Amino acid sequence: MQTMKNLALIIFIFFSPRICASQDASQAEIFLAQGKLSYDAQKYEKAIGDFTKAINLNPKYSDAYYWRGMSHYSMLTYDKAIEDYSVSIEINPKLPETYYWRGNAHYALRQDDKALIDYNKAISLKSDYYQAYYWKGRTYYELKQDDKAIENFNRAVQLNPGYRETYFWRGQCFYSKKQYEDAIVDYNKSLSLKENDPEVLYWRANAYFSLKNYPEAIQDFNSAAKIKPEYAEVYFYRGKVKYYLKQFNEALADFQKATSLKKNYADAFYWEGVIYYFQLNYDSAISLCSKAIEINSKHADAFYYRALAKYALKKDDEAILDFDKSITLTPAADAYYWRGLSKYNQQDFADAIPDFSKSIELDPAGTSTPNYFYYRGNSYYSLKLYADAITDFSKAIELNPSGPKSYTYFYYRANSYYGLKKDDYAVKDFTQAISLKPDFADAWYYRGTANFYLGQKDLSLNDINKAIELDPKNSKYLNFKSANFK
Repeated sequence: MQTMKNLALIIFIFFSPRICASQDASQAEIFLAQGKLSYDAQKYEKAIGDFTKAINLNPKYSDAYYWRGMSHYSMLTYDKAIEDYSVSIEINPKLPETYYWRGNAHYALRQDDKALIDYNKAISLKSDYYQAYYWKGRTYYELKQDDKAIENFNRAVQLNPGYRETYFWRGQCFYSKKQYEDAIVDYNKSLSLKENDPEVLYWRANAYFSLKNYPEAIQDFNSAAKIKPEYAEVYFYRGKVKYYLKQFNEALADFQKATSLKKNYADAFYWEGVIYYFQLNYDSAISLCSKAIEINSKHADAFYYRALAKYALKKDDEAILDFDKSITLTPAADAYYWRGLSKYNQQDFADAIPDFSKSIELDPAGTSTPNYFYYRGNSYYSLKLYADAITDFSKAIELNPSGPKSYTYFYYRANSYYGLKKDDYAVKDFTQAISLKPDFADAWYYRGTANFYLGQKDLSLNDINKAIELDPKNSKYLNFKSANFK
C-alpha cells in the first residue's frame, strides 16, 4: 500500500507542472480570442489588456505579441507596436505578416530604411505578397526614388490587378516625373475601380492642367468639388486654370473660396493678390500679398508681387525692400530687374547697373533679356558712359531687332553715338528708329540736329519740320528751328 502511495505522489509531482502549463496555455488562448473580438470591435485598449493577460500566462505566445502590436498600431502608438512585432518575430521568425506590419509601423514613423528591410523580408517569405510590394513602392515614393517605386507598383499590379490604390500611387510617381500622360492612364484605371474618388479626380485634373488641357482639368476639378465641397485645394487649382484662361473674376472667386475653407492658405491669398495686381488694384494686391507673407514669411513670390504693386504706386523705397526680401529667398532675374528699375527711377544709376547685370547673368537669353540690356544701357547713358551704353543697346537689338519696343533701342544707341559726336552713326540709328515708329517725334528731331551738325541742312530742316508736324507745340523743336533756320 505504501508503495502505491509513493507511486501516486511521484506521478503527481511529475505531471502537475505540465497540467498547469496546459491550463495556462488554454487560458492564454481564451484571452487571445477575447482580445481579437475586442480588436474587431475597435476596442483597442480592452484588446491590449486581453493580449497582455495572454502573454503573462504564456510569455512565448507569438500570436499574442502580434495582435497586441496590431492594437498598438491601430492606436497609432507605432513605437509600442514595433516592440511587440519584434518579440513576435523573435519567437516565430517565419510569419510574413509580422514583418509586413512592422514595416508599416516603421513607414509611419518615416523610418524608411527599416521599413524596406521588413517589406523585403515579408516578400522573401511570401513571394506573392502584393501589399508588401505596394508599401515598398510607397516607401520609395517618399524617398523620391520614383523608378524603384514604379517597379514595385508594377509587381503589385501583376499580383493583384484589382488593387486600386496601386494605380493611383503609380500615377503619382509618373506625375512627379512629369510623365503626365502616363499618370492620367493610371488615374483612369484607379477611377474605373472606384468611381468618383475626389483625390484621384483632383490629381488627374492637375495632370491635365500641366498638359494645358484646361477644359478637362476644369471638368475634373468640378467633379471633385461636387463630391468633396470642403476640398480647398480643388478650388485653388481650378482658380489657377481659370487664371491662365484669363477668366480673372472666376479665378478670384475660386481663390476666395479656397481661403474661406483654409484660413492659412498662403498661396491662395497670394494668387488673389496677383489678380488684383493685373486688375491695377494695387492696394488690394498689397493687402493680399501681405496676408500671404503673414502666413508664410518665406513666400518669395508674395514679396515680389507686393514689391511690383508698390513700384506701380511709385513707392520705390518700399518696393526695393520687398525686392530685397524676394531676392534673398529666391534670386530670380526678374526680381533683380525690377529692383534695378526702382533704383533707376530714383536716378541711382550706379546701383541699378549691378542689378541689371545680375538679371543678365541669371537669364542671358530669355524673352525679357533685351530689356535688361536696354535699361543697363540707359543707366550707362545717364552716367555718360556712352561706349558701354552702345554695347548694351547693340546687344538688345541683336536679341530683339524688331519688337514693339525695339525702336527705343535704336533711338538710345543713336543718342549714345550723338554723345560721342559720331553723328553719322547716330543718323543711321535714328533712321532705323523712325522706320520702326514713324510717329516718333523725338527721333525726327534728333536726326535733324545730327544732320545739321553734319552740314546736311536741307535734310535737317525736313526732319525738324516733321518733328513739329507731329508735336506742333514742342518748344524745343520750335526754338531749334527759329535759331538755326531763317
